[in-house]
Amino acid sequence: MKAAVCLFCFGWMVLFAGELQTRIYRFEGMNPEEVEEQVRRFVPLGPRVLVNPEVNQVMVIADAATQEQVARLFERLDRPMHRVVFWFRHNQDEPQSLNLMDGDFANFPVTRTPVPQVVANARARLRHESRNAPLVGSVLQTHFSVLRADPARVRIRLTPAVLFGGTPPYEVILFSEMSTDVMMTDDAFVDLVDQLAENEFYRMFFRSEGATAGRHTPVGLLISLEEVISE
Repeated sequence: MKAAVCLFCFGWMVLFAGELQTRIYRFEGMNPEEVEEQVRRFVPLGPRVLVNPEVNQVMVIADAATQEQVARLFERLDRPMHRVVFWFRHNQDEPQSLNLMDGDFANFPVTRTPVPQVVANARARLRHESRNAPLVGSVLQTHFSVLRADPARVRIRLTPAVLFGGTPPYEVILFSEMSTDVMMTDDAFVDLVDQLAENEFYRMFFRSEGATAGRHTPVGLLISLEEVISE
């Protein structure tokens, strides 16, 4: 049993802000230490993960967004595992090959200088005590689900996000209402900016504020599914 979480966003550590919730998850046929290791990838704070191996339960204290990630983790632990290999290119940077497990989350960098409309919208959603936190940048939170291994077909849930804070871990404002799914096969690359261009919010989100106020530069985001490996 293996699982991993990729936080690929300019090397940023992120913290999903929100009210804490307590949930209990059950597991069967799995080593309690391995279960705890997987959960702590999402919830690293010691007292917020408590495993009871006698009844095969783990209690998790975290915000709603993190609880959703943990719930998805338990949904897939008993299923056959698939590794997703894909290629990603941001603007004119060198393409990068990434390895993720089915069900993993990754954060793709968009820009360090989102346009003012996007920043203002995100800042208005911050907690009152964080309203003046410095801007870090914007990312696309992505969640990968293997629908079919051969021939490969993968669904990617995309959620726009803006990061704030002076030092890591940063606070992340998710635009969950703008989440959308993109289907990928292993026979073509996907231009995310072009695919989502009909949506007005995404047209703003995929632009970077230039050195001169009011001058925006388009962002480039290309991904390609290379293969799905069954493990």
